[in-house]
Amino acid sequence: MRPCLSIVMICASFCIASCARYELVPDYQSPECKDYHGSPTSGVLEVKRASTVPSDSITGRVVARGTGMPVQYAAVVVDSNRARRVITDSAGRFAVPAEPGTHQLMIQRIGYYGYTTSFRFTPGIELTVALAQTMLDGPCSGFGMVAVRKPWWKIW
Repeated sequence: MRPCLSIVMICASFCIASCARYELVPDYQSPECKDYHGSPTSGVLEVKRASTVPSDSITGRVVARGTGMPVQYAAVVVDSNRARRVITDSAGRFAVPAEPGTHQLMIQRIGYYGYTTSFRFTPGIELTVALAQTMLDGPCSGFGMVAVRKPWWKIW
């Protein structure tokens, strides 16, 4: 009788495990939010010649992708150097002292996807960076957990 009892226990545990068909995941991983965010990549870096920009600084403008509105108070960092960190003004403009050469540019702002790129700086150019907006609250923002049905083959 003992072997029969162990077989029944194994079958019961398998059935109980297969009935627990839901798992909690962040809401942005649910099937309903699959196409909600669009592309999480920021950055359309546009480089153009301008005669009015200073030759000893990387100058540019940060705008919102899609609307073209200026992004105020974005942090602009060159070469991961805290001394070369500036904040954009009300028009989204920035100027960071730099020498000609290859530099790494990183731009971050709450509510937008960050952007990092390497580019070759030559005097007399102006950059325009378009940041993509991200969700901060509401559905598909990542602040909630939802129950999602597991695949039929997942028993753990």
